[in-house]
Amino acid sequence: MAHKPDQPLNILVGKEISSVEFVRDYLQFRFDGPCLTSITNPFVIVENRIYKRSDAGFCDILLSFIGLKV
Repeated sequence: MAHKPDQPLNILVGKEISSVEFVRDYLQFRFDGPCLTSITNPFVIVENRIYKRSDAGFCDILLSFIGLKV
């Protein structure tokens, strides 16, 4: 997919998540090159359940995404 300046996250489409880094008050997602820094707390929806950073299992879910493509 071609990168469009008005849709900057499109650069991640088709990229594999290579790491998730948990820093004190932000997260970083690495994609074998590009890095996405989340300064606001993301949430994850799995099987209609919402997981927030403060929820048990949140970190494990994010780590399970390593190796998957966006």
